[in-house]
Amino acid sequence: MIPKIAELDGLRGIAIIMVLMHHVASEGALWAHPVAKVLLYPFSTLGWSGVDLFFVLSGFLITSILLECKQQQSRHYFRNFYARRILRIMPIYYLSLVLVFVVERRYFDRWIGTAGAHQPYYWAYLQNWLEVCRVRTGFSSGWIGHLWSLGLEEQFYLVWPVVVWLLRPRWLLTLGLSLLGCGLVARLIFSRIATTGFEAYSFSSFTRYDELVFGAMVAISQNDHREWMERFARRASALLLSGLVVALALTIACFGVWAPQIGNPLMRIVGYTLLGGIAAGSIIQALHGETDGFFRRLLRKRWLCFVGAISYGLYIYHTLVQCVVSDWLHDCPRIDGVVGVAVITLAVTFLVAYFSYNLVEVPVMRLKRHFAK
Repeated sequence: MIPKIAELDGLRGIAIIMVLMHHVASEGALWAHPVAKVLLYPFSTLGWSGVDLFFVLSGFLITSILLECKQQQSRHYFRNFYARRILRIMPIYYLSLVLVFVVERRYFDRWIGTAGAHQPYYWAYLQNWLEVCRVRTGFSSGWIGHLWSLGLEEQFYLVWPVVVWLLRPRWLLTLGLSLLGCGLVARLIFSRIATTGFEAYSFSSFTRYDELVFGAMVAISQNDHREWMERFARRASALLLSGLVVALALTIACFGVWAPQIGNPLMRIVGYTLLGGIAAGSIIQALHGETDGFFRRLLRKRWLCFVGAISYGLYIYHTLVQCVVSDWLHDCPRIDGVVGVAVITLAVTFLVAYFSYNLVEVPVMRLKRHFAK
């Protein structure tokens, strides 16, 4: 199967750090602490884009696996793919649902809005559609709102393996370019006709799948366009960095740092595509950039690879831990507030994710060996 690449774990580490900063250091709490506001506010409020990096990484890895299985002409192409995805994705996801909806339902009910009344959507990985309609329906996911991205990815996994199986790489690239254009058009239409706010174009599978496609196109290009990717990687660092700085500076200057995906009309349509392109370029740089260059050396740092390795658990658990920690510190004025809650939440989340990875995820993933051929 696809060998483990340290640089990709490093990219996962960056993505999850961005998401954690966004969720743990909330806007309201930061206003109450001037020092934290100055140090963390710009980063925490732009950290939502870490999900975009996750999407592109997921599209790349999944497509790489599918192409390798297809090249091997495996008789069990679909069985192996779906079995391995189930073993990797579902155990701790469903473990978290059992905890929230069954074991500790009375406790979490006050933290999860009206999600408890819409459980079937979560069990079936359809929760992102609840978010799309939440303004009109009054739905509120509370502290499990971050799970929407998992639903979107699983829906992509249902369709994309069939597409890869049916089409040759050249046609896959052509289709990918077409899908990127369709994503732009879909966001334009949704932003024009939607009356439910930014949710319509931010959580819909039809308006966000193009970031997964960006990653898929990098995977497809690995063999047939490797020389082009290597040339791009040699010249990409300055381009990616300067492009990101300019984009963020314009966003902050024109619309402020809080949730530009809501208030920025350009972000609604082309912003997600630009973020997907930057993330795809980062993957190319991680794979083909100068081995001893700053970017790849950073991605290979042990601590960052460790964070990336347990990133799935960090993503699943962090808001649940934050609920418990917020309650626990409520009566402790000396450490209550954004700093106390944030620091202890991060520490506990890392512990939970570490033990989850070693005691649940790794033992289950060992079963993948039965679905390798």
